[in-house]
Amino acid sequence: MIRVAIPMPDRDSIHKLVDSLPQEALEAAERILQSSQKWRLEPPRDVATMRADVKESFARGSEEAIEHKREQRKAHGMTPPQSFPTLYSHRKVSDSATEGETLVTFTIWRVHWHNTEIEERFSLSEDKRTLLYSQQIQGPHGKKENFEIDFDCQ
Repeated sequence: MIRVAIPMPDRDSIHKLVDSLPQEALEAAERILQSSQKWRLEPPRDVATMRADVKESFARGSEEAIEHKREQRKAHGMTPPQSFPTLYSHRKVSDSATEGETLVTFTIWRVHWHNTEIEERFSLSEDKRTLLYSQQIQGPHGKKENFEIDFDCQ
């Protein structure tokens, strides 16, 4: 494998890049540069905090999601009753965090008014040759199942 060293950008190279942008791209470039003015690295969230955030968002966001779906369906000419029977009964909120070298995702699904929580974990084996995947699902009435799959990556 050939590795090419990429020089670190400096102000002059960034100025040249901005000067070469088409007029139509200037507004987007300005927004990106303005958002970078408050540059700070956020500490990574732990898995417990991420799970709590997903649960809070799921509980809090139902009304916002319902209103958003209503507006989308109205825009497409769908009106009650054909568009709203499942409007309230389906929902999904998901996020991810890391735990050491493991990527953890947490998703809450509402399907036909029944909530299901799914936690997935992705990591590599110590020799970096196997992708390790596990999934824990908790469905209605507290029923739980666990699954694990190892994928050979050679």
